[in-house]
Amino acid sequence: RLAWLLVAVSTLDVTAFLGVAAFQAEPSRGAARTCRSTVRLCVPTRALMRRLTLGDVDAVVALDAEAYAPGLWTREQYVAEVEREQGFAIGAVSETGALLGMLFMAAVLDEAMITNLCAARSARRRGLATQLLDAALADGCAAGVHLFVLEVRRANRAAQKLYKSRGFVQAGLRKGYYAGPRDDAAVLLLRCPALAGVAEESAEGDGVPMPALEVLESTGIIMSDALRAGVLIELRPLWPADVGRNPN
Repeated sequence: RLAWLLVAVSTLDVTAFLGVAAFQAEPSRGAARTCRSTVRLCVPTRALMRRLTLGDVDAVVALDAEAYAPGLWTREQYVAEVEREQGFAIGAVSETGALLGMLFMAAVLDEAMITNLCAARSARRRGLATQLLDAALADGCAAGVHLFVLEVRRANRAAQKLYKSRGFVQAGLRKGYYAGPRDDAAVLLLRCPALAGVAEESAEGDGVPMPALEVLESTGIIMSDALRAGVLIELRPLWPADVGRNPN
């Protein structure tokens, strides 16, 4: 067993360097329990953060089914959000084409509501949700958004911790807003001046700097040209000891 573990760890070290999955086949039943915490290390460490298109809708719906139970939105709703002129729909795609995470935001005048942020199980606890959120906030402020609004389950402490680390404050509580399971919704707000120093905190805190995004004129379109073209991002390595920690 020790020899098998040493071989697995050695393979994972090479995998992390190459940024591709080494374990493609399903592990045998006898090895499944041992592999469960180490296979996560094989997830690609790089991804392209870019605008979502209609060609991504199948992957978006599949990620929705994985992240939410039952799904958050229908296929038709996702199509409408991707096509929204003043919307903001971005995803992080691995080198193999897998959708690792996504964020949706809608703007009205100088206010923007973050309506959907999630990451695939294989990409959690690696700074992905943080980078998607940072990109949305940076582009939103550059485009003239003054106020960001979002709702989050009261029981979702990890998500609240992420949002509050970016300056969001709770402004209200919607009792019984969520169903399945039933939960209250915490209403969080952020004004752009609260973003001061976020880039430095991100670089110092988790080793994942905010992407360098262009400054936009207030045209009503939130997303920067840089993000439309695609920004290469790095994901933190995930070790077995990280399982159970902050999922962002």
